[in-house]
Amino acid sequence: MRQTILSVDGDAAVRSGRNDVLRAAGFEILETGTAADALRLAFEHQPTLIVLAIELSGANGFAVSKHLKADPRTAAIPVLQISRDESHRRYLESLESGAEGYLHEPVEPPVLVGAVTALIRACSVKATTGRAERDAFAKHTLAALIESIPDEVWFADAQGKFTLANPSALREFGMSAPTLVGVEELAKSLEVFRADGTPRPVEEAPPLRALAGETVRSQEEIVRTPVHGELRYRQVSASPVRDAAGNVVGSVSVVRDITERKRAEAKAEESRAKLEAALESMTDAVFISDAQGRLTHTNEAFATYHRFKNKEECSKSIAECPGTLTAFLPDGTPAPPDMWALPRALRGETVTSTEYTLRRKDTGETWVGNYSFGPIRGEDGAIVGAVVVARDVTGRKKAEELVSRSQQTFSELVER
Repeated sequence: MRQTILSVDGDAAVRSGRNDVLRAAGFEILETGTAADALRLAFEHQPTLIVLAIELSGANGFAVSKHLKADPRTAAIPVLQISRDESHRRYLESLESGAEGYLHEPVEPPVLVGAVTALIRACSVKATTGRAERDAFAKHTLAALIESIPDEVWFADAQGKFTLANPSALREFGMSAPTLVGVEELAKSLEVFRADGTPRPVEEAPPLRALAGETVRSQEEIVRTPVHGELRYRQVSASPVRDAAGNVVGSVSVVRDITERKRAEAKAEESRAKLEAALESMTDAVFISDAQGRLTHTNEAFATYHRFKNKEECSKSIAECPGTLTAFLPDGTPAPPDMWALPRALRGETVTSTEYTLRRKDTGETWVGNYSFGPIRGEDGAIVGAVVVARDVTGRKKAEELVSRSQQTFSELVER
C-alpha cells in the first residue's frame, strides 16, 4: 500500500515542484494551498505525513501544526515544516508547534525525500513501540488491579470453563487455581438461592447468562460457599467478552459479599420498627428531623396535636409549618419561625418544658403546647438532626386559669 503525503503550500509553483519529487519517490499526493483545507484533508484522509509550508494565507503553518497536534484524530500524523525564513526563531516556533521535522528553503530533492522517509520510519517505530508499551502497561495494570481488589473476579472462556480467578475468588472457594472448572459444574455443586429465598436454577447463573450474550448487573443471590459453610449474601455482575467481530469469546464476573451490609440493614430495619412502635404508643406528639429540618419520623399523636386528620396531611418539613401555623411565645408575642422548637434544636439548644401557643391559620383554632427538644449528634459531635416532644396542655392551662380566678374571687369575698 502506497503511503500518502499531504502537501501544503500557498505557492502553487513551489508546491507542484515538491509534489513531483515526492511522486517520483513513490508517494501518493494530496495537496492544498490553504490552512483550512489542510486541516480538512488531514481529518478526512489521515495521510501518512504532512509537508507543511510555514507561509500560508489565513493562518501560518505553526498554527496549523498546533491544531493538528491538539486533535486526537491527527495528533499522531508526523509533520515536516518547511520555511523560507532561515532564522533560528522559526526553528524554535516549529518545536513549540509540535512538528516532528523542520527544513528551510531551498530544499534539494534528495534531502526532501530523505527527511520524509526518515520521519515516517521514525514515527512508525515510535507508534509501534508506544503501542506495545501501552499494551504491556495496560495488561500489568489490569492484572495488579484484579489481584488487589477484595471482590471476586472470575473469567470464563467460550467453552464455559473458568480460566482465571483472582485471589479473593480462590480463597472463598478453597481453590489454589481455577483448574478449568466448568461454570455449570460449579453452579450445580453450590446451594444457591434467589434474593427472595427461592432456589436459583443453574441456568440463571450470571456467568452462564453472560456467555449467552446477556449483561447482568448487581444480581443478589444467597450462596453457601465452601469456606464459610454458611449462607452468604452475594451481589453478582457479569458481562460477555467479545472479539473485534462482536462474537462472545468469554465472560467476566465480579462478585461482592454483601452479607454484613444485609445484616446491618436488617438491624436497622428492626430498630426502625421498634422506634415506630414506641412512637405510636406515645400520646405526646413526637417529631424527628434530619439536619435540614426534613421530618423523618412522626407519630399519629403528631397529626392529632397539629389538628390534621392523619399523618399523610402533615407538613413534611419545618419549612412548610409557617404556611399552616402561627406560633406565639409565652408572653404572647409572635414567634418567628427560626425561634420555633425544631430550628432551635437544630442550632444545638436543649430545652425541657417550654411553652408555645399555636394557632391554625385555616380554622383559627388555638391551643397551648409544652415542648421539650434537643439536637441529635453523630459520632463526631456534629448535629445530624433533632427531636421534639410536644404535649397539648390547653386543658390544664384552662383549669389553672379557672382555679386562679376562683381563688381571686374567694379572696375578694373574704376581704369584704
